[in-house]
Amino acid sequence: MKKKVIIASVNAGLYIRVSSKRQAEEGYSLDAQERNLKDYCRMMEWNVAGIYADEGISGKKIDRPSLQRLLTDAKEGKINKIVTLKLDRISRNVKDMLLITDDLAQ
Repeated sequence: MKKKVIIASVNAGLYIRVSSKRQAEEGYSLDAQERNLKDYCRMMEWNVAGIYADEGISGKKIDRPSLQRLLTDAKEGKINKIVTLKLDRISRNVKDMLLITDDLAQ
């Protein structure tokens, strides 16, 4: 008897951030990040449940409006995967990244 494989759907939250005009000009614009992440989700056959964008805000602190909304949506189960271009888009501080990871794992 063949085992039936059930694949849970993935509802991805895409987090994009740019802190400076120079960064945007070097290929990290919000539009470029969003396009790349949507293409990735399409390839993975994941639903894009939300786009969370912070513009002109440093990654040194985590008190950014869209990041906080993303984390809240993840805790509430509205999204079950966070997708970003690079980890430093979420946080440049390793301690903050670990706190976020630990908080979401609970």
